[in-house]
Amino acid sequence: SDSELIEPGNMCRSQFSFNATGYYKVMEMYHTGFRLSPFVDITITENVKPIIKDNPYYDNEKQKLNQFDFIFDCTTNKFLSIMLDRMELRGQVINLSITNGAQHMTVVTGRGNIHTAKSTLYNKIAPKQQERFFVATGCWHPTFQASYSDIGVLLHYCLNEINLRLSKGLDVSSFLIERILNESNSLGYEISYSV
Repeated sequence: SDSELIEPGNMCRSQFSFNATGYYKVMEMYHTGFRLSPFVDITITENVKPIIKDNPYYDNEKQKLNQFDFIFDCTTNKFLSIMLDRMELRGQVINLSITNGAQHMTVVTGRGNIHTAKSTLYNKIAPKQQERFFVATGCWHPTFQASYSDIGVLLHYCLNEINLRLSKGLDVSSFLIERILNESNSLGYEISYSV
C-alpha cells in the first residue's frame, strides 16, 4: 500500500528505473513481484491513511488489515502508528525506519505501544543538533541522504534477522541495527535487542 509516484530523486536509493518515473510505486512493486513469480498472490491498495474510530471507513480499514499475519509499516508517521495501535489487529505490526544517512535501522513492534516506543527510540538515536524527526511526513530529514547500497545493507540485514526468527519459531521483537566504524576503519553493523 503506497500512494506515492516514483520520482527521479528515488533512483539513488531504490531499485526503480528511470523508465518507471511517474508511475505509482506500488504498481512497479506489483510488476516486479509478478516477474519474480506468477504464483505470488499480491494485493495492492491505495495509501493506508490514519483515521479515527468515528470515521465511517474505520471498520472497513480494520477489517482489511485484519486479514494479514504481519503488517510492515515503513513510515515515521506517528498518527498511523497510533491508529494501528488502537485497532488491536490480530496480526503483528512491525515498523521499519532508516535514519538520515542510513546510520540506524529501527524495528519496533508490540501491542498498543508502538507509537510511544518509536518516539522514545527516535529521540534516543537522533542527532542533538537538528530537529529529531518530522512527524507524519514519513521522513527523518527533508533532504534524506543515503544511497541505495547504504539502505540495502540495513534492509537486508533487518529482513534476514526477521526471517531467521520466524523460521526458528521465535517472536519478532524490537531491535536496532547501527552502522559503526571499526578500529581498522572498516564498516560494521551491530544489532541490539536492548531498545
